[in-house]
Amino acid sequence: MSMQSVPIIDVHNLIVGEIVHSELERHHSACREWSFFQVINHGVSASLLEDLKREIVNFFQQPLEEKTKLWQQPDNHEGFGQLYVVSSQQKLDWSDMFYITTLPPTLRKTQLFENLPPKLRETMEAYSIEVKKLAMTILRQMARL
Repeated sequence: MSMQSVPIIDVHNLIVGEIVHSELERHHSACREWSFFQVINHGVSASLLEDLKREIVNFFQQPLEEKTKLWQQPDNHEGFGQLYVVSSQQKLDWSDMFYITTLPPTLRKTQLFENLPPKLRETMEAYSIEVKKLAMTILRQMARL
């Protein structure tokens, strides 16, 4: 049995040009047969992606005392914490994580979002807006299937 590759959908081709129909067919096939796909030419700028990566690295390189100001609350999974650490008695690989809802703004944990380092907060805001635009573009195309 040969390994098939994850379908790649060119978002630019979904919305402009003469190959819209063929890309739409590829998109339909990916949804029907795989239920997921990789997107290329998605319109999210490479510089924004690099800025986000840099700010995330900067966040995780902060002293623990700074990160614990954003610690997860017992009744909420948002914030800084350790992944899958159930008990301090367990011996696991250390795995720090940070989870936050960015959109819609009404669902944000205000105290968490506003206490992020300013550059990370601004970059996450810009990235979230761009990813929402991308999601809406893909959903509009899926509605055509």
